[in-house]
Amino acid sequence: MTTRDFSTRPAGRSGLQDLVLVALAAAGLVAAAAATVATRRDLAEAVRAVEEARRDPAARRAPLRRDSLQGLAAQALATSEASPARILADLAALMPADVRLNGATLTYRDGVAVELTVMAREGASYDRFLERLAASSRFTDILPGAESRGGVITSPIRMRYRPGEAP
Repeated sequence: MTTRDFSTRPAGRSGLQDLVLVALAAAGLVAAAAATVATRRDLAEAVRAVEEARRDPAARRAPLRRDSLQGLAAQALATSEASPARILADLAALMPADVRLNGATLTYRDGVAVELTVMAREGASYDRFLERLAASSRFTDILPGAESRGGVITSPIRMRYRPGEAP
């Protein structure tokens, strides 16, 4: 059995291929080093924050806890006074028959922000819906979005909801 001796033959290599592989390896090394430096910096900041909290825990926790509890209480109150079902029922009562709700987003912070996407078969129905919204005591700060007249109208509307006893 004969075996080849590879040491006597010149190796055929592509210089460009080797150069590309070395460049990719160098870029990976630089990226790993940058990630390591950033992670160590973040770790040092976290260690400093923990040390400060250990030195004076009452000063660090009291404002955060009070603010977060007040925020949660305000959000819970807004949710109980203005449930999504109640807001959608109030909207449905104001919508003409040929206006349809395509989407709604409710954001509970300092009251309730409402973002709607509505579709109307004709401009007159859309205008009638906007007039009813403006006349309602439940919806304020009404800001219709971009619309195109001519046939079916699809438009976003932003507003705020104010809960109350009767619409």
